[in-house]
Amino acid sequence: MRVPLLRFLKFVLAFYTFQTGVQVMAGPLENLDWMRDDASRLKVWIEKSNAEATKELQKGPYFKEFELALKAASSSAASVSDISPVNGMTFFQGRNAEDQQDSLFAFRADEPSKIQTLVSGTSLGKGSRLHYYSPSPQGNYLVFGVTENDSEMADMRLFSKSKGTIEKLPINQLIFPMVRFLPDETSFVYLRNNNLLNADPAQRNLGISMRVHKIGDNPEKDVVVAATDMLAEPKLTDADRFRGFDALNGGSIASLIVRRGTSNPRRLYYKNMKDLREPKQAWIQVFGEEAKVFHNASSEQGMFVAGENDGVAFVDKIAFNHSKPERVVFQTLNGKSIFALIASRDALYVGVRDGLTASLLRVDYKTKKTEVLPANPGEDFTSVYGSALQDGVIIKRESFKTPTEYIQWKGSSAPSPLALVAVNRSAVPKLSVDVHYAKSHDGTEVPMWLVYEQKTKLTPNTPVLIDAYGSYADITRPQFDPYRNQFYARGGAIAYCMPRGGGELGRSWHEQGRRAKKINTPLDVIACAQHLIDRKLTRSAKLALYTSSAGGLISAYMVKHQPTLFRALVTHAGIVNVLELFKQSIGASNITEFGDPNIKEEWEVLIQLDGYEGLEKVQVYPALLAFHGSNDPRVPVWFSTRFAARLKNLQQSDRPMLFYSDLTEGHGLASTTDQNIQQWAKTFAFLASQLDMH
Repeated sequence: MRVPLLRFLKFVLAFYTFQTGVQVMAGPLENLDWMRDDASRLKVWIEKSNAEATKELQKGPYFKEFELALKAASSSAASVSDISPVNGMTFFQGRNAEDQQDSLFAFRADEPSKIQTLVSGTSLGKGSRLHYYSPSPQGNYLVFGVTENDSEMADMRLFSKSKGTIEKLPINQLIFPMVRFLPDETSFVYLRNNNLLNADPAQRNLGISMRVHKIGDNPEKDVVVAATDMLAEPKLTDADRFRGFDALNGGSIASLIVRRGTSNPRRLYYKNMKDLREPKQAWIQVFGEEAKVFHNASSEQGMFVAGENDGVAFVDKIAFNHSKPERVVFQTLNGKSIFALIASRDALYVGVRDGLTASLLRVDYKTKKTEVLPANPGEDFTSVYGSALQDGVIIKRESFKTPTEYIQWKGSSAPSPLALVAVNRSAVPKLSVDVHYAKSHDGTEVPMWLVYEQKTKLTPNTPVLIDAYGSYADITRPQFDPYRNQFYARGGAIAYCMPRGGGELGRSWHEQGRRAKKINTPLDVIACAQHLIDRKLTRSAKLALYTSSAGGLISAYMVKHQPTLFRALVTHAGIVNVLELFKQSIGASNITEFGDPNIKEEWEVLIQLDGYEGLEKVQVYPALLAFHGSNDPRVPVWFSTRFAARLKNLQQSDRPMLFYSDLTEGHGLASTTDQNIQQWAKTFAFLASQLDMH
């Protein structure tokens, strides 16, 4: 008797699944590899998808309502992204509320109210945006990068304070070159890719070397001062990155920080400054990863390093006596984690966290007398800036309830405010912030903030958006956001879940959420969602999830393993196809975070976190809105296009599967104000529709 071919194939499929445990998709699925391989065809698909998403999101009244509200709220959307105090001057990058993009500003230390615009973002030309900057020690020069359409491939420019001029340097197409000036004020080191001009995105971070350039010289003569073969053992690999350069002992010693992967401990190397341009003189290692160092800072007092070892935070000093390094204990901080280390001229400043509470310590170099500046209840010190050439530090102080403030502190007295950018402080909603702890699958208590307007009564019908990240030891912090305030104003609440893999509760919290333990990250988010549902603060039909970048692994896990927990998902530049990540330039450096696909135990976790491989037809998937900039050099845009297209193919309900890409945006680091408004208007219109917000 002959067996029909279809019945035979079904038998083979079932037998294979039983023997291997691997689920094989039955039925035809479009091969979407062309999205990875055919850029021209992908661009056409993106343009069509953009039109479909725009039409869907503008169906009802929500988009226009949110767009108008967000434009009005942008008067409180001023920001500062980086601050660099030097000798008597302070430089910073930021934008005022009326600005579309960042500019470079400066003020004298004795006249902080007189802020001068050095480089206007609008003067750079259409599509051009500031990417990085670095001042010289005395503030006479400023090197900065200009990128096109947020691509992060930046061309270098030089601002001269004495001349008041901007000069284009013939050093182009750099990705975060980590410019650091030498003590002579006219030379600087920078990172350069060996094969970067018009390089494929997957190759842009490979072959990086550190070079030294003297202002006025031809860059072709720039000498390589650090590369894979120039360090003493252990040799560098594709997973290693140069993370810091400094001049010590009055400029006689050069120090180099190297880190393997994205979040491993740092390694310190040194050599005599007079040998910096001598390639035969290898860099000598002072300590390796076993030292558990995660922060470093330098002043005339020497180099200070900080980290955590077996749950105990420490600060040590590296003294280069007679050109030989000596490490001594400087301070031990039992039970606290360190988030910042600044060596200013007057003292060492150490940012510490005790649970979710932050404070700043000022430790006198000689007496080791310690002063403490605690954050106010509900506030956090999200960034601390300082310089070995200037006293005190500048602190970025944030909370959900009040606009961001910048304060200056030198110890012995109360901090003084700095008005760096103009902010409308009148449009401040009255918010409630509740702290919750959700019990995860293994009994671990996962912290979560639940934020909503005081007039909102929390019920099972409350629309709730869970925001989660949980990677790279990154810390979720309270932040005043005039855009998200519009979601609160319409009766919504946002739950900021802090899963393992982040750094909110110290390095051990991060260790419990990486590599083979990365599975804890999405499971912790599930616990947060279930916690809210069990307490009748929302329900699945009113629950959405927002993730970005590495947080995309969480969204990917949900569609595979918890497709009915959330009504809707919003992703931004998400790593939703993690198995493809290891074929990209950032793949090798992310093994230490997400795991090694060549190790069975870690592969078994990675396959669960991939939102493209192994998806199956189910009756209902959550509705999807995926954003991804077309110029993203970190996470390729086709990660999200394949994710959205595959879900659309498998979806058996009428829930929308939308994808939108701004063709002039990258990973989102230099988005314009209008781009931010449009993205959040689309996001909130989508959520209002899916969560039935009236």
